[in-house]
Amino acid sequence: MRKKIFMMLLLLVFAGCNEKRSKIEVIPNYKKIYLSETRVTERAKPIDKNFSSDMIKSFKQILQKVIKSENIKENDFFIEYILYINEKGKVDKISGDENEKFTNLILPVIEKWRFTPAKLNGKPVKSRKIIQADFILKDGMLVENKIDFEDTYFTELEKMPFPIGGMQGIQKKIKYTQAAIRSGIEGKIYISAFINKKGIVTKVKIIKGLGYGLDESALKAVKSTRFTPGKQKGKPVNAKVSIPIVFSLRN
Repeated sequence: MRKKIFMMLLLLVFAGCNEKRSKIEVIPNYKKIYLSETRVTERAKPIDKNFSSDMIKSFKQILQKVIKSENIKENDFFIEYILYINEKGKVDKISGDENEKFTNLILPVIEKWRFTPAKLNGKPVKSRKIIQADFILKDGMLVENKIDFEDTYFTELEKMPFPIGGMQGIQKKIKYTQAAIRSGIEGKIYISAFINKKGIVTKVKIIKGLGYGLDESALKAVKSTRFTPGKQKGKPVNAKVSIPIVFSLRN
């Protein structure tokens, strides 16, 4: 009996040693750990009353440094970060796709931010908060085209916005440019659209473009489209959505 048990243990050890380990990294699902603002009963709020204006000021100063040091020629800068705030109102982590240098410079500023923690049924919880700012570079000067801090555009809702007339309605507005036709350009353009509580598109931005004037055509089509507004718990809210626009010469 003892011999059988010993042999079974040996087989288990051998099997474990020969088991192939995947190189894929499993990371925590922070969306479940840090609740979105649409899932809490009380949102995290900045303690500083001048938080919004100070945040914009900090973003602007750092962005100017980055533009100067890297000789950036873009004329539209949309900054967006997700803050992961703990039960004590301190930022634990951030995520975003901003310029690496900009992120490194803004981190010491974010470390000083303090919030009243979000609450779920009266109990402090970890939460996520989106911060956004928009700037335009004109004649070498940064001009603020602010999206208010308290007027966040959400990406996760119970009911997302939908174009009135459907995607076909947007596609019908699309115009192929002669330059794109001559070059045989086809494919998809992806656009970020910011849609307010009334279903009006307040801002559009190219995520992935095709050039040849098609980007401008797609932006114009989306900007002129009305949407049914996004909703959370039955109430209209601001939303940010990604919209694919198809360009095909066969149609």
